[in-house]
Amino acid sequence: MRDALGSTAAARYSDSDDRHQAVTTYDRNLVIVAGAGTGKTSLLVERILNQVVEQDLALSELAAITFTDKAATEMRNRLEAGLARLATLARERATAEALNAAKEADRAYAHLAQRLDAEAIEARAAGALRELPRATISTIHSFCASVLRAHPVESAVNSGFTVDEGITLAALLEELWEEFLEGKHGPEGSQRREWLELLEVFDLRELRSLAFQLGDFSVPLPPSKPFLPEATVVLAPRVTTLRERIDALLEEGTE
Repeated sequence: MRDALGSTAAARYSDSDDRHQAVTTYDRNLVIVAGAGTGKTSLLVERILNQVVEQDLALSELAAITFTDKAATEMRNRLEAGLARLATLARERATAEALNAAKEADRAYAHLAQRLDAEAIEARAAGALRELPRATISTIHSFCASVLRAHPVESAVNSGFTVDEGITLAALLEELWEEFLEGKHGPEGSQRREWLELLEVFDLRELRSLAFQLGDFSVPLPPSKPFLPEATVVLAPRVTTLRERIDALLEEGTE
């Protein structure tokens, strides 16, 4: 069935073989690099549909992590639609001619139909659909928050915490900035001369903006120097000792 559908997909994508490998390979880590609008979300949805059904994988054993709440909502909605359609295709015993290569569920069904009977596909897809509300499909910070709440003792974090969306951080930065200006490191403190030189180049608003960007990591910091010593420094004495032992053994062997 994939041959018939695969020819249609190939007409849409020049990298269809790579895409097929990405959605059907489960025994190794994969990295997908692609630009905006190239179908990354569609590929991920198709991969989840394939893996959940083909490997009978419980959604509780899977985590789909995104960067934004909007993307997480879109993925959840597309998975819901995909599982429902997959179950319908299996129930109706869809033929290759009835499949639409533009839909994740149809491409998944073309792959799964070569490996499982229709009853198994329908049952597993329907089961995953019922399980979907409990699936971990969220942003990185939401996922991390759920892990911390599930293990408050081990993480030493109060489970009643909330994830800051930026408002709390902005208020904290404002408070710390005022304390900094009024403190010993401010314009009237021990570094008054440095402040006067700095204010000849920048005004206070520009310095405040820079401080806030450093505070919320908007400005990337240069990588720190490696703290490990050079390998040659550590290994050279050991190599010398080993060579001396080897030479000694060789001399004993020739005597």
